[in-house]
Amino acid sequence: TDRVRDGRFGQRNAMAGSISMMWGIMIAYMIALGSLPSSEEAEGLWNLVTQLVMLPLTYGDALGEIVGTPFGRHKFKVRGFGEINEKSLEGCAAVFLGALLPCCITVATSSQPVLPITWALPVALSVLTT
Repeated sequence: TDRVRDGRFGQRNAMAGSISMMWGIMIAYMIALGSLPSSEEAEGLWNLVTQLVMLPLTYGDALGEIVGTPFGRHKFKVRGFGEINEKSLEGCAAVFLGALLPCCITVATSSQPVLPITWALPVALSVLTT
């Protein structure tokens, strides 16, 4: 069935979103393979990176739908498949915060030593997710 406010091409938009999410996860994994030590050498680092990749998608997208659909008042248009869909600033703010807070908690409670630059990751991931 179609999601709320996705119009007549809602299923195509949902499918494109799922496919792009899977591509994003795969690209993040490939980047990690090329830039991080092996998982045997740094298991905790791989756990941290995996959480930082998945949390914005899980919590951010969910909160965007939960907040934006009933409470979204300031709307703007975005392109989808064959039509223009609406998003709201309230929903986008919920996506940003829903991505930022879990990532910050993950970095703060990580068993890995955290460099100061590591705190930029939750912000960057939240911006990219939104």
